[in-house]
This record gives sequence, structure tokens and C-alpha cells, in this order.
Amino acid sequence: RLKLGNPQDALADANEAVKLKPDWVKGYHRRALAQKDLGDFTGSFETYCVAQEACSNDAWLEREARRCQKEMWKAHKENPVPGKDEMVAIFKYLEGTWDRLSTLAYFWNASTPEERKIIFGQFLVIMAAGGTPANIDDYELSQMVALPTENYEEASKFPIAVFMDFYNGLAPDDKLDVFEKLWVATSDAEKKIIYKDLQFFFLQPIQERQLGEGGDDLSEDEDDDKTEPAAAE
Repeated sequence: RLKLGNPQDALADANEAVKLKPDWVKGYHRRALAQKDLGDFTGSFETYCVAQEACSNDAWLEREARRCQKEMWKAHKENPVPGKDEMVAIFKYLEGTWDRLSTLAYFWNASTPEERKIIFGQFLVIMAAGGTPANIDDYELSQMVALPTENYEEASKFPIAVFMDFYNGLAPDDKLDVFEKLWVATSDAEKKIIYKDLQFFFLQPIQERQLGEGGDDLSEDEDDDKTEPAAAE
């Protein structure tokens, strides 16, 4: 039915075939082709991933999966993002860690200071891991700065126009929802990098400021008695 120009019926037939014979490579291949014809490049690649798990080692299937993956990456960078769930799926299958981290950085930079503060407040809750989070009210809008992106740009990781069009069209609450879902979609290693960036760019500066404010209360005599930390020697 796919050759007859009816991908929806072809998809239904392929789904039934896979259900009846879950280790049949051709059934998965037909389903993937139908999904691609329907514009679902993510679903097509996911079908090949399922096929690789369900079927015995197959070199042809592996080649088809790689080919489909490249087509998916190309389509994701060219086609408008339909919605939040689709953005999360696209994010999950980006080419690598730098692609995901740069996307988060560009989304953050495209947010207003007010939106950044709301997003950062949720990250404070996440980082507290069930404990008492830092108080978002301790942060001023002027501290919700843009993140540097030179490293990403040097690695040719530039903002993807269709991603930015999608994000810029969201309401503030939806932007927060997207950030939360993208956070879940990152790997543990990527979460550690994000933690370090948040610590360096946001938590550390306010901690230093608070220490500085506390130091203002020291008398001159007390200040004279202080010794330099070992790291400064």
C-alpha cells in the first residue's frame, strides 16, 4: 500500500504484521518506511531501534538504522517543531552531548530575565534533591545572565532555527515545562555538566557575595588578624 501512496494504511498493515510476527525484519522495515512517509522521522528511527532488539544480529538492518538516523537528524533541523512532546523526542535523539547542552544554552539565552529566574528556581528545587533548596528570592534579575556559547560555536554547534522558532513561540509556563522535560531527557553525565555550569555561573557568585557581605561586619582589628588561605600562598 505504500507504493500506492497510502502510507496510513501501510502503517496499519505493518503494525499488524509486527504484532503477529515480532521477529520479522521486513515488518519493521515496512513500518519504518510508512512512518517516514507520514513525516514521523523520529518514529521511523525508533522502529529500527526496536527491530534491532527484537531480531537477531542483522547487518542490513543496522545499515538501514544508521541511514534512517541521518535522515532523522537532517529532518529535525529543517522541519518546524510541532509541539513540546516532539521537541523532547528530537532533543533525545540529537547527535551528541554538545548538541543537547548547546540547545539548552540557546534556549536559556532566548528567555527573558524573568523567565530565566522562574526556570532557575525550578533547577534549585531539582538540585536540592529533596532537601531545602536555595531561596530563589536571593537572586536578582540582573544575575540571570546569558550563558557564554563560544565553546559551542567553535565546535560548530550553532542555534538551530526551527528549534528557536518553536521555543520563542512558547508562553513562559510552557518554556518552564520544556526545560523540565529536557532535563529529564539528559543523561547522568550531562546532568553533572549542567550542575557544574549552574554552580559556576549562578550559585558560586551569590555565595561569594553573601560571604563578602558578612565580611563587611568584621572590625578592622579582626580583619588584620585574618590569615591568607593556603590556596592563595
